[in-house]
Amino acid sequence: AGSTTAPAPCWVTVSHNGQFAYVSNAHVGTISVYGISGMGILTLDSSIAAHTSVPTLDLTVSGNNQYLYALNGGQITSFQLYPDGSIAQVSAVGGVPAAATGLVAS
Repeated sequence: AGSTTAPAPCWVTVSHNGQFAYVSNAHVGTISVYGISGMGILTLDSSIAAHTSVPTLDLTVSGNNQYLYALNGGQITSFQLYPDGSIAQVSAVGGVPAAATGLVAS
């Protein structure tokens, strides 16, 4: 697996189909995407798949495998997941307390 080239990878979540890993890079506010082979080998697909507010702390994938959610900079940002592992921002909701930790989606 290649480096994300970003300092402080913080959180990893895996798509429900097991084909992609999404990594939050806390200090630079980015999300990286890795492909996961059938043998479990990681390949860096995109070192900067998306930008978020700093810090990007936690990530989770929705139960239907269609959305990625990021806890970042006092907000939760949602991204559409595509079959090739790429992501696109859908929305961001602010007002999350600065001390908030953890993120779960169903």
